[in-house]
Amino acid sequence: MLALLRPSVARNLLCSVCLLGSLLSFAKPSSAEVLWKIAPGRTSIQFKVKHLLLMEVEGRFEDYDGTVITPDETDFSNAKVEATIPVKSIYTGNDDRDSHLLQDAFFHVVKFPDMTFHSTRVVRKPDGQFEMEGNLTIRGVSRPITLAVVHEGTKRSAAGKLRSSFKATGSLNRYDYGLRWNDVTEAGRMLVGDTVQIEMDVTLVENGETSRVASAQ
Repeated sequence: MLALLRPSVARNLLCSVCLLGSLLSFAKPSSAEVLWKIAPGRTSIQFKVKHLLLMEVEGRFEDYDGTVITPDETDFSNAKVEATIPVKSIYTGNDDRDSHLLQDAFFHVVKFPDMTFHSTRVVRKPDGQFEMEGNLTIRGVSRPITLAVVHEGTKRSAAGKLRSSFKATGSLNRYDYGLRWNDVTEAGRMLVGDTVQIEMDVTLVENGETSRVASAQ
């Protein structure tokens, strides 16, 4: 093709190509997204619900798995969050109650073994904290939920991995998810309240850039 061009035009074209190549060779690649994993042993997922409308029953889920993808190591706005919680890991300090919660009338763990969460929007508020919206699925029913998230800090471990800690709080109406079992006392009081308070202390551990993870699979 160059042979068909006049010598001066060909020289100018070659110079332009060489200059473009030099500029590209010095251009920095865009930063890759960062993959974080929920740290086992450093995370707690707890809930509270009214019992007899007078006292609160507290419980937690002892098994969980989740990932968070962020634009970089410091920016958690627009994060993508995925989490799975095996329902059978529920613990309220009472074996009979835990067994009852796993039955068909409540969580129906045989048919619906996991709860899942998928974020749809994470925004940084003016006070520097975050609001996370997403879809929570329990007993096969998905409903939107909003969590208030406080970033408690980031530090690097002795192994060189970044750890970032968060506290997330929110609430849900259990009836929205088909958790409809209840009973009435002789005095006419409902045994279990409708509203469930959620409180999570989550530690994320940097697990590498998504580009590296994808190439390793």
